[in-house]
Parts: sequence; structure tokens; C-alpha cells
Amino acid sequence: MSKYIFAVMLLAGTLLAAENASENSELRDLFKESTIEVKPSEPGVSLEDAGKMLKSKDITREAVPQEKRVNPEEFLKYLKSENPREKIAAIKLMGASRQKRYIKEIALFLKDKDPLIVEAAIEAYGLTGDESSVFMLRPMLKVPNKRMRYVVLKSLYNIKGKKSEDLIIELLDDGDSSMRNKAAEALASLKSKAAWSRLSRAMCCDPVSGVQRNAAKALAEIQSIHSIKDLKAGLEYSDKTISFYCAVGLARMKDKSGMKLLIDMLTFDDFVFRKLALESLSNLEDKALIEPLTTMSLNDKSPALAKKAGDLLKSLEGKYKK
Repeated sequence: MSKYIFAVMLLAGTLLAAENASENSELRDLFKESTIEVKPSEPGVSLEDAGKMLKSKDITREAVPQEKRVNPEEFLKYLKSENPREKIAAIKLMGASRQKRYIKEIALFLKDKDPLIVEAAIEAYGLTGDESSVFMLRPMLKVPNKRMRYVVLKSLYNIKGKKSEDLIIELLDDGDSSMRNKAAEALASLKSKAAWSRLSRAMCCDPVSGVQRNAAKALAEIQSIHSIKDLKAGLEYSDKTISFYCAVGLARMKDKSGMKLLIDMLTFDDFVFRKLALESLSNLEDKALIEPLTTMSLNDKSPALAKKAGDLLKSLEGKYKK
């Protein structure tokens, strides 16, 4: 994907190479650095089309290699365009150039009256991959626009640094349960070791069951040895989804406390849960697994899961028949 996005940016830069950015003298000096020579023979696309292509992709900070930057001077004029689409594309491309000197300049668009322009600026900060952007993003979490707050969270996720991670952890205390949910999901994806304590509290005490479940799922992904005690306690929760994810997390750390629950889930109707239970049990070696794995290998309605169960069974039989 990174090559694709880079190509889009290069094409957009080609179109704009003929434009003169001198009308904005205050910003012009900031756009002197160029690490790419645009070849005139390259085919061009409109800035509007480049913006659409950028919007259609889930761009992360890995999208643009550090050594391959676009010269923002080529699209600077479009930052003052009356066409919102042109301005949005230009703002995102400025962030994707990953040049630290533009951090403050992007902030100018956070005050725009058009919420789509503001969102573009927020996304641009995520594209920079720069932790100093967190300072600019923090106040945007207080805006009433929920969609905009989601974009902030996405950008914090894309930055993937300690400061951005800490701010995502803070969102587990947000007054909006949907933000707490998304924060737990983001921390799970980041496998944030720093979040285990706060996630354990969310699993235990959040007033919304969905947040509790996502917190348990995140703890299962993070696999912090510090959370073992909390995961064991979670096995006794009345919400069986929480108990299941606690068992998954424990098994991934080779703890057998939730093994019986995982065995029971091998016959559950839902394919995803059966698959996750089987994968989790593959981390454990216990003679008690032979019988349920035999049953699953013979009877599971998914050929793929039946085969997986059979493969795991063979390894266990080889170990315990010696």
C-alpha cells in the first residue's frame, strides 16, 4: 500500500509543480526542503482525484517512507483554495510529507469553520507520525462533534508513540461509552503493555457491558503478566463473553486456569469463538485436551477447524503416548 500512496502523492505533486507558491510569503520559507525531483514525463491527475484516492485508503504513518517525501511547495497554493476538496487533499499531503516543520502550520486548519477541513488537519497529524502532534490533538478531544473525536483517536493510533498511547489510555475514562469502546479496541491493536491496569479496571467496573468486554478482549491481546490475577478473577464474571476472553488471555500466556472454559467453547455455535478457543488451547499441553480435540476433529462442521484440531491432537498424542 505504501508504494500506492506514494505514487498518488507523486502524481499530485506533478500537477501542481507549475503553480507558484510565492503569494504566501509567510509560509513559503517553510517549504524549501525537497527530497524528490518530479519528472515532467509523469502522467498527471487532478488534486481533487488525488484527494479522493487518499480518502479511499486507510492511510497510516507507514504509508510514506521517511526517505521518500513530497515537496509541499508544489501544492502550497491549494492550502488557500476556495475549493474544500483541493484544500483537504493539500492538507493531507502536507501531513503525509512527514516534515516536522509543518506541525504548527497544520494547526491553522483546526480552527476552520468547515468540519471536513478540521478533520483533514486532524488526519494530517496522524500522517506525520510525530509525537509532538499529540499536543495539538489533545484539545480536539473536547469538541462536541463525535465523528471528529473518532478521527482524533484514529490519528493518535497512527502516531503510535508513548504520548499518543497515554492519551488513548486516558480515553478509557471518557464520558462517552463509544469512545471508551474504541479506545479499548485501539489499545488492543497496539498491544499496549502500559494499559493493562486501566483496562483491568474497565473490565471490572465500567458501567457499560460492551466496554467491559472490549477491555477483556484487549487484555487478552496485550498478554501482560501483570494482568494474570485480574484475568483469573474475570473467569468468575457472570458475563461469559468476558470470562471467555480472560481464558483466552491466560492460555496465550500458558496459564491453564481457563482451560475448561475454552474446552467448552469448542462446541459453541459461533465459528469465530470456536476458532479462537482452539487457537488459545494450542498454547497449552495437557492430556485432558485429547478427548475434546478428538471429538472436534471428527465432528466440527468446519473442515478447516476439524483439520486444525486433528493436527493439534497428533502432537499431543505423540507426547503422551511415549
